[in-house]
Amino acid sequence: MAKQNLSSTKATQKTSQFKTAELVEQVNTLELKVAYHERLNQDLSDQIYQLHQEFAQLKKMLDQLKEQVQQEQDPMNIGPNEKPPHY
Repeated sequence: MAKQNLSSTKATQKTSQFKTAELVEQVNTLELKVAYHERLNQDLSDQIYQLHQEFAQLKKMLDQLKEQVQQEQDPMNIGPNEKPPHY
């Protein structure tokens, strides 16, 4: 009976060690995945920030162009040395 209990204990230990090794491997895999996703998230965040900066610059340029076009189309916008078009 003692031999059977010893064999059973050894089998349980091997199973336990196998499960522990398997769990360690799964944890390592999950840690790698988390690290990858954290890096990806940071990269995407950086890209969004850059695009936001570009968008702000383009919007500013567009607003300036709109103002310039409106000034050119405004018939009352005559410089001090310019004659009105009907002269």
